[in-house]
Amino acid sequence: MLHISATDYFKDITFLQSIIHSIQEGVVIQNKEGKVISFNEKAIDILHLTADQLLGKTSYDPQWEAIHLDGTAAPGYTHPMSITLRTGEPQNNVIIGVRTGTKNLKWLSVNSRLMIANDETFVFATFTDITKLITSNRFLEEEQEKLKASEEKFSKSFHYSSIGMGIVAPDGRLRDVNDFFCRMVGYTREELLQMSFQDITYPEDLEEDLALVNSMLHREVETYQLEKRYIHKKGHIIWAMLNVS
Repeated sequence: MLHISATDYFKDITFLQSIIHSIQEGVVIQNKEGKVISFNEKAIDILHLTADQLLGKTSYDPQWEAIHLDGTAAPGYTHPMSITLRTGEPQNNVIIGVRTGTKNLKWLSVNSRLMIANDETFVFATFTDITKLITSNRFLEEEQEKLKASEEKFSKSFHYSSIGMGIVAPDGRLRDVNDFFCRMVGYTREELLQMSFQDITYPEDLEEDLALVNSMLHREVETYQLEKRYIHKKGHIIWAMLNVS
């Protein structure tokens, strides 16, 4: 709770107004009835309202179309100033979305405190426009969801494919293989992840395969196709058409 001492400075309304208008955040002051009795130019600028549209209004006024961060409606009694007026408790960095005078949704971070001056009670609130921050965060969340969905789709296509597939590190180590490839060469997935493709390639086919891999790593080619032989775990030869990208 803020207590303003009755010094000559604070008795001077012009002095108090100059302080409020110098603050680089929106400022709104409500009386004990919850009506707006003062505000600064920054508040009008952020909310895109005229002085007449703001003065005398309460948190319950129909002009406030407000929502919480989760998208649910934010009725007047949930607004930070209402909570502070009702409970006396300060509210810190409460995020609330408000339809402003232009009907655009703006996200505000609001702080509110009780203030006592000349034995009267007021609610003093400051707020900043964090719309760009919220929009950016939501864009990143949406992109992460898209990426997650894409990865899940790839994973299903990879693991349940009816052709052998593998992901190989630049040095040839097998980073992942699907079930079909495991069945094709006779090893378990756990065994293969301890091996490289060199370990299961027929020696006479290895030189050509490595040369093509080297060309790809040097960006001389983007893909290659090779008819080659793998060595099954039981020792027999498996012929395969290899496609690499």
